[in-house]
Amino acid sequence: IYEAENGNITLAEKVFSIVINDFWDGYGFADESFSNGLYTSYKLALAVIAWKYIGSYNQTFAEKYLPIIKKIYQVSSHLQSPVGGFFTNYEVLNGTIVPIGNVNTETTSLFTIALFMP
Repeated sequence: IYEAENGNITLAEKVFSIVINDFWDGYGFADESFSNGLYTSYKLALAVIAWKYIGSYNQTFAEKYLPIIKKIYQVSSHLQSPVGGFFTNYEVLNGTIVPIGNVNTETTSLFTIALFMP
C-alpha cells in the first residue's frame, strides 16, 4: 500500500505478488506470525486494500488475482460478528471458518475501508 501510494506501482505489484504467492494458503496468510493454525483477520482486509489500490493503476494485474480476492471476500464474510464488527482472528476446522478472539475497532476499520473502497 505504501509503495502504491507513493507512485511505485511496479514495486507495489512485485510485493503484492510475493505476499500472495509466498503466504496465501487458500484460507489466510500463513506468515511468520501464523501459529497453531490461528490466522489474523486484518491481513485479509489489507490484501483487498492493496489489490484495489494497485488495480486502480493496473487493471490487468488486478484481474490476475481476482479469484484469490473472491476467496478472501468469502473467508471475510464469516468473520463479521452478529452484533457488528469483525473478529481479530480465526481458524479453519474441516474447511469451516471459525472466528476467534475479540471484535475490535482496528480490525473493523480496515475491513470497512477494504469493503467500501472503490
